[in-house]
Amino acid sequence: MNKYEEAQELIEQARLLRGTSHVAAKALFLRAADIHRDFIRTLVDKPKTLGVYGLSAASLYVQAEELDKAESLIRGLLSMQITPYDKKRLKELLDSIAKV
Repeated sequence: MNKYEEAQELIEQARLLRGTSHVAAKALFLRAADIHRDFIRTLVDKPKTLGVYGLSAASLYVQAEELDKAESLIRGLLSMQITPYDKKRLKELLDSIAKV
């Protein structure tokens, strides 16, 4: 199983556990977010893919209730070369974190 498949499996398991074991679900979302974060570090020359996976990683951090990690990642991504669409979506996610 490659890292993408591993992350997808973790996300699926986390979604299933959300209703019964919140702590376990958060831990799985966190592991998946870390996998995505590690992957995006290899994508500095691929703006579209960087934005997509960056948004995914940040969203997973939010689901794991790791808001500081999500915010830090988003701020870093906003300083990189990503598409305007992904910048807009990341700013929206950052705004929603600020309201929590």
